[in-house]
Amino acid sequence: MNKAERGPVAILCFLSVAYIAFGGWVALDPVGALSTMALAWGSEEGLFELTSNYAGINLAAGLFCLYAICRPALRSYAFLPPMILNGGYILGRFLSLVLVGAPGSFVIAAWVFEVVAFAVSLAGWRMQLSASKEDVV
Repeated sequence: MNKAERGPVAILCFLSVAYIAFGGWVALDPVGALSTMALAWGSEEGLFELTSNYAGINLAAGLFCLYAICRPALRSYAFLPPMILNGGYILGRFLSLVLVGAPGSFVIAAWVFEVVAFAVSLAGWRMQLSASKEDVV
């Protein structure tokens, strides 16, 4: 690793530990996490979190995908947010299945969408990488 890479790698190390620790805590103790964060369904705090974690993140990913249509240099990167989001949702739902039990019909429908969206994003990313290699040659 050269000197210029040390800073970004250190930041990535910090971010990976922070996100894994927070995500692991919420996955293993969702009730405790909700109570610690003073979140309850229907409360103002709960609505803020729902809006930021579902609406905000998904809108940002969708807008980035839309923007990448007009910016060919960004296209291969535009598939990564949907893959990461849906991969994370799939992982979280799997953990919930193991830790909490069988989900209801809405969660099953969401899980199906997330698996399909992940697979489509992965396929699009691979196609874009292949197209990018052909452009270079």
